[in-house]
Amino acid sequence: MIKAEILLLTAGKSSRMGQPKALLSIKGQPLISYQINRLKGLSLPITVVLGAYADAISKVVTSKEVRLVLNKDFEKGMGSSIAFGTTSIQNANPEIDAILVCAIDQPLIPLDHFENLLSTASKTDFSIIQSLSEAGWRGIPTLFKSNHFEALSKLSGDEGAKSIIQNNRSIVKTVKAPADSLIDIDTYEQYQSLNLD
Repeated sequence: MIKAEILLLTAGKSSRMGQPKALLSIKGQPLISYQINRLKGLSLPITVVLGAYADAISKVVTSKEVRLVLNKDFEKGMGSSIAFGTTSIQNANPEIDAILVCAIDQPLIPLDHFENLLSTASKTDFSIIQSLSEAGWRGIPTLFKSNHFEALSKLSGDEGAKSIIQNNRSIVKTVKAPADSLIDIDTYEQYQSLNLD
């Protein structure tokens, strides 16, 4: 299996939600704890990028295996947090072959989809492995092999890593996710409608 590290993004201000997404209650626990506990099933190192609400979120993360890093420039957008997280991972774990970028607000993704992304990366020469929804939407979770680390570390703005993917279409492999599992929770009404607590 490819030697990867998980980069979990939870630095945003959650402005449309009106409260920190990471602290929403999911199955009786904060979303950040729920996501970390699930991702630990992959037996990979996990780096969590904090930004807005960093103090409140860090207080509920009790797992010692998880590395928390603070992106002070989080207001510059998701690209900034990916860049900061990539650099942090490279500094802490230079042997890593790939980074699996995940978002805090996608709690419906089953563990086997993450496993499929990792196993696909291990079996193919394609260097970007991207999630694909039934409706044809492409996005995170997305795995980037090490030849993209330099580009990831230079990202900024709200577009995340879209520019890297658009510039490398010929080496992007998609992996279909189960129906509706890639939904991200943006509003409190959406959270309530999913009945996740």
